[in-house]
Amino acid sequence: MKSVRLTLSARADVQSIWTYLAEQSGSSVADRIRHRITDEFRKIAQMPGRGHRRSDLTKHPVLFVRVYQILIAYQPNDAQGILIVAILHGRRNLVVELRRRIR
Repeated sequence: MKSVRLTLSARADVQSIWTYLAEQSGSSVADRIRHRITDEFRKIAQMPGRGHRRSDLTKHPVLFVRVYQILIAYQPNDAQGILIVAILHGRRNLVVELRRRIR
């Protein structure tokens, strides 16, 4: 199983998603969705090719996995394992966010 790392901005994404959900729906809902997101990290580590490319969002070698309306963007072949670069709600401007984060 490959190791999974999160960029600082991806870590901030998890926190901001939790905060938003806790304010809107309560901490139990926020906890449940955060658990689903972090469980997806384990699944990605077990199967690094999991997900699909989105050439409409980025030309970089990034795969996407959906958890509810949230997209997890990751680079499966980072030198140190798998790198989670973004965890974003599907209604955000994904092209702009990914352009800022992926080099």
